[in-house]
Amino acid sequence: MNTPWPEDDFTRWLHEHHGMSSSLGWAAEIERNTSVGSTPVEEFFRLLDAYRARAE
Repeated sequence: MNTPWPEDDFTRWLHEHHGMSSSLGWAAEIERNTSVGSTPVEEFFRLLDAYRARAE
């Protein structure tokens, strides 16, 4: 069974742990904060792994 994407929880976590907050949403904020040498997709999965690890 697949669990729904916890977008609100992920957005709240980004704001609380990384100071990311934007009216455009988490995707735009990740894109804005991606460092040189990485891509927004790589950054998203890095953050997603960190988000998921906090629940373990």
